[in-house]
Amino acid sequence: MARVGVLYSLGFFLVMAVFLAFVIVILNEYDKTSERFIEEAFFEKVHNLDESIQNSFKKIFNTYSGVKLKISDGVFTFTETFPNQNSSTFISELSELKTTVKNNYPIDIYLNEINKTLALTLNPDGTKFFHPVYGGNNITVTFVQGSFNGFTVKITSSATLDSGSCVSSGTSNNPYLDVTTVGSSGSCTETSIQNFELLDTETPRNRLALVNLNGDSLTMQSVLGTNTFDIDVEGLKPSNSTRTVTTTQALEFNFEEFNYRKNGTIRVL
Repeated sequence: MARVGVLYSLGFFLVMAVFLAFVIVILNEYDKTSERFIEEAFFEKVHNLDESIQNSFKKIFNTYSGVKLKISDGVFTFTETFPNQNSSTFISELSELKTTVKNNYPIDIYLNEINKTLALTLNPDGTKFFHPVYGGNNITVTFVQGSFNGFTVKITSSATLDSGSCVSSGTSNNPYLDVTTVGSSGSCTETSIQNFELLDTETPRNRLALVNLNGDSLTMQSVLGTNTFDIDVEGLKPSNSTRTVTTTQALEFNFEEFNYRKNGTIRVL
């Protein structure tokens, strides 16, 4: 009987050991599942916050920046009227967005560079649009040689123009530069040029706008009156990725409890 009791006790302990081992395995798997669930929930939260901030920024950009962007049939168009009278409102709206986000989440929106230059990049081509001073009268485009065929710049002026309003010098082919102008009345056009001046019809004529293509940069300046620049980047080369327009590095996520930190740009198109 004693032997049977010992065997019974050993069997009981073996069953309990197996049961405990099973419980430990279940608890470990539960802990791992819980950790994965928390991690997945966190990354989903970050994704949703990122998307929400991007959409809010984009809405402010489209409403208040004074800059219009469009991509269609291999042509990217950047439009802005100078002087840009929207800049102060745009900067104010972005400041309010930054404060709201930072007060609720460990996320910062860096606005210094955006407020100064409103620099934008056409991806993946690497063409950059920026203002020496956002809210001023100048815009500069830098580009990678061979990434497109050329520029067509349309200047719509508040002044009266005639056939003598367009003055050009130099030639350009790769990329080319064509400039067409429309005034309150009158118009003129110059093609495959390097330097361009737009003049009014006064005597002596006043300089209204300047356009210059030099090396890998295109610079434009509104000198007098109100001038709208439609800058077409034409003949964009085929790309395997979707074309987007982004700001400089502007977003920083810093969730210390998850040891997570990320920097990124903001997509406006």
